Amino acid sequence: MWEAIKFTKNNLSLNEFDFEGSMVPQIEQFFRKFGGHLIPCYTTVWCKPYLEPFWLGYELLRKKA
Repeated sequence: MWEAIKFTKNNLSLNEFDFEGSMVPQIEQFFRKFGGHLIPCYTTVWCKPYLEPFWLGYELLRKKA
């Protein structure tokens, strides 16, 4: 992780590094120790109406895992 941050600063000359966050509490706490701030990220998903039951089932299974 540290090497990626250094590469972003030194080689790409960028002043920000996006950790992308996490929904896993332990990982989220680790990222917060770097001093960043929380920015909500919203996602919009569209699928054909006949595929919606499959998408909802997939989301339910993903949340349980």
